[in-house]
Amino acid sequence: MRILVTFAVEAEFAPWRRRHNFECQLIDVPQISKSLLSYQAELGGITVDVLLTGMGWENSLYNAARDGLRVLFAANPEFCVSTGLAGGLKPEWHAGDVVAATEIGSYQNDSKIRSNRYALQVAKNCGAKVAHKLMTWNHIVGETSAKQTMGVFADLVDMESYFILTMASGAQVPAIAVRAVSDSSDEVLPIDFSKVTDREGHLVVKHLVRELASKPGRIPGLFSFAQRSRKAISNLADFLDDFIPSLARDQGKIAASAFGEVAAQ
Repeated sequence: MRILVTFAVEAEFAPWRRRHNFECQLIDVPQISKSLLSYQAELGGITVDVLLTGMGWENSLYNAARDGLRVLFAANPEFCVSTGLAGGLKPEWHAGDVVAATEIGSYQNDSKIRSNRYALQVAKNCGAKVAHKLMTWNHIVGETSAKQTMGVFADLVDMESYFILTMASGAQVPAIAVRAVSDSSDEVLPIDFSKVTDREGHLVVKHLVRELASKPGRIPGLFSFAQRSRKAISNLADFLDDFIPSLARDQGKIAASAFGEVAAQ
């Protein structure tokens, strides 16, 4: 069996990568005559490909995540998992929770896409909680007022899953969105991370220094947030170690079920 797993950034992937013998792979993208980096490992006879998509989704002509996914979907994986961190929008979701989303929506339109229903049950059996809706947004949501407003129509927010599952559906690959909660609905993010990181999630030190210099009182909150985020991605790695082999055992049911598809509301 072959499974494609996506994370937004290296920091989300790092704990799971350290547990397994992931090797860097160069994938050729003929449309742009360029190679992109992915990772591959064998986990108990399962070939796992990992692609880091970057934070958010660029709508430009050249989109590295989209082009990389096209190549990896052409390798005919049996399943796709969109994973990483997400923000909680309702009080029931706490930092560190691993949550599988039944439905994923987008800020761009009223369309929605669903996670594979059998994979949702597998995820639940492996310890994930199940939420009704994950909303893919175009920026980091850090203020409690914004979270509460979005919480009226969604449980969690991320920046990539809708687009990844839409591509998986187009490639006829069953897929699921499973995210670890980095911050709860009543938590204000200590800083605006969009101002201090690039799309790959790397901290831009001079921007971080400037941001903290203007808001020194948020430094303790930043360390606390970092600690909770590390716990969340460690929980996610634990989950994936159970979930990936369990997917392989239920491969027949998953292949026979209807995979997610975009549907107008």
